[in-house]
Amino acid sequence: MYLVDPICAGYVDEFIITGIIVNTTLALASIVLIVIGILNATRVNANSFIAKVEKRMVLYTLVSSILIIAWFGSIYLSFQIPSMFEFFDNLSVFLFLIQHYPPMVVLVMVK
Repeated sequence: MYLVDPICAGYVDEFIITGIIVNTTLALASIVLIVIGILNATRVNANSFIAKVEKRMVLYTLVSSILIIAWFGSIYLSFQIPSMFEFFDNLSVFLFLIQHYPPMVVLVMVK
């Protein structure tokens, strides 16, 4: 089936909304787990090498989760506000690029 096929096109909105719900829920769950992990973490020397790496990785995960929520939020808004579709679609592409590519470079630099 192809997107231009009327039978298939009828499911596109449902598919996108389902993806938005699933991914946003998982991102929110990761933020909750980060907060629980921080609250239950044992106190270690903040100047140790491992503590510095852990702080950077927690920050990386938190920022990635927030950006994925913003990305899917902009996709959702592009479908809900048709008059601003182009703006929110462009915003979602920008957020996609920010959410996917800089973190790959940051992971190499975290040491």
